[in-house]
Amino acid sequence: MKTECYDVMYRRKIYRKSDEIQRELNQWLYFYNRERPHS
Repeated sequence: MKTECYDVMYRRKIYRKSDEIQRELNQWLYFYNRERPHS
């Protein structure tokens, strides 16, 4: 998960508040757990 999410998120945007990070993380987790293809 670290490589797929955190490394990409932190290179793409500068976060000023922790709630911004949490909101994006929640969106990514939703996608990761419910929408992406599972093998």
